[in-house]
Amino acid sequence: MIIPVVQRKKKIETLRKALPRIQSVVPQEDRNGLKGKVVKSILPITKAPKCSLCRVCFRAITVLLLLLASIKASLALRRSAKGEKTTYSSRCLTPLPNMFLGKMMDLNQVTVQAINILASIKFYERLGLMLIVEDEHYARFEFPKGNSTLSVHHATESKLSNTVIYFEVSDVVKTVSELKAKGVIFTQDPKEEPWLWYESRLQDPSGNEVCIYSAGENRKNPPWRLSRT
Repeated sequence: MIIPVVQRKKKIETLRKALPRIQSVVPQEDRNGLKGKVVKSILPITKAPKCSLCRVCFRAITVLLLLLASIKASLALRRSAKGEKTTYSSRCLTPLPNMFLGKMMDLNQVTVQAINILASIKFYERLGLMLIVEDEHYARFEFPKGNSTLSVHHATESKLSNTVIYFEVSDVVKTVSELKAKGVIFTQDPKEEPWLWYESRLQDPSGNEVCIYSAGENRKNPPWRLSRT
């Protein structure tokens, strides 16, 4: 792509299309295998004019165009944050909203420490999780429903953690009753919390807190949920 260069003997008013083109959208595979696009601004500038006045003008135009491209990208991101669709063009700087705003992210797994891997495996299998990976320092489980997984990693000593693992069920009372029948000990019986979740709590062999809960519509849409409008 060639950008016309201002002839030093001509007046600035006769600038012949000294507007650089912005080329964008470079395909790339991200590390998780999802097809994405990396937006890049490419400004192929040819040799600058020799005339000092034309050179100043040329640089000013370049800075102005880059500033306009930056503003356009910022506006596109704001529109995307509001849920508006963004179209793509091979000649304009247009960000990919879903990739940059994290809308295509999914929770893969959560890893917690385990003092005793075998004891942790027994505990989480009793809760209904299915073991899919195991060695002497690590174990990973999948759930009967959904794509997320939970893993435990061996630690030499237990460190105080405020992390809570939430397992959602349709009926907390029934689930807790069934688990108690299997010998699972709970630290909190089912009760309704101020945040409108019905919860019961217990700890795994390494002291990690586990919450069995049911929330219905309030799981993601409580009355105090922030509005995007």
